[in-house]
Amino acid sequence: MPTLNNYPKEYLGSKINEAFATNLNDFIDSSNIDFWIYGHLHYNTPDFKIGSTMLITNQLGYVHNREHLHFDTGKIIET
Repeated sequence: MPTLNNYPKEYLGSKINEAFATNLNDFIDSSNIDFWIYGHLHYNTPDFKIGSTMLITNQLGYVHNREHLHFDTGKIIET
């Protein structure tokens, strides 16, 4: 995840967060990018913005850990 904004609350403070997230807020804010699509958390969070950039995820995760429950097979980006 390219930010700790909107990071899953149950993982905040974890010693291994650096393996899953980094703080690119300033880079994203100044990038003039419309969309930033990210993964690697195995967890879906609502779409949100940093500056004018919409951050979007739709992660399947591990089905055997029931991480797939919020995966949206119909999620698309329309511009």
